[in-house]
Amino acid sequence: MADTDLLHVERRDQDGVPVLQLIGDLDISTAGLVPEAVVRMVREGHTQIVVDLREVELIDSVGVRALLHVRRRLWRNDGSAAFVCAEEPTGRVLRLMGLYDALGCTDDFDSALARVRG
Repeated sequence: MADTDLLHVERRDQDGVPVLQLIGDLDISTAGLVPEAVVRMVREGHTQIVVDLREVELIDSVGVRALLHVRRRLWRNDGSAAFVCAEEPTGRVLRLMGLYDALGCTDDFDSALARVRG
């Protein structure tokens, strides 16, 4: 069961692009919240999404798996996600796992917006 006190998943629009902002701990107890939010967004017709991870304070392997699930879900719906990461901890973990570039991460929010706009 996900603990919503540890991770806040906020949805907003930025210049017409849906943004999923994660705040807190993205770990085994909270990771399920992320795919649930993306499923709702896809059902609403959104397939180009920015996932803002800059305020994630902790990420574990289950959290990384949730991010991979987001990418796969959108890809299956002919869409894509751009991930915005701070260097610590998310960027560092994704780099160590060899996934920073594979996920198309950036530390610049505007670059992520431009990426999903194509």
